Amino acid sequence: DLHIQVDPSMTVDESHTIASVVAREVEAAVGPPADVTVHVEPADEGHLGEERGHDPYAAGGH
Repeated sequence: DLHIQVDPSMTVDESHTIASVVAREVEAAVGPPADVTVHVEPADEGHLGEERGHDPYAAGGH
């Protein structure tokens, strides 16, 4: 299980699409028998990656 935070202005569909992509990417990286569950939460105003200058897709990003 892992938790991701998304922009609170995103729709539920947009958030679930991102969660599905994240789950597939983690499962592909880890390999079988990975079973990944992604929980989506709205980010607090001060925790959006762009505002902090953090690129979540950069090497080593969390």
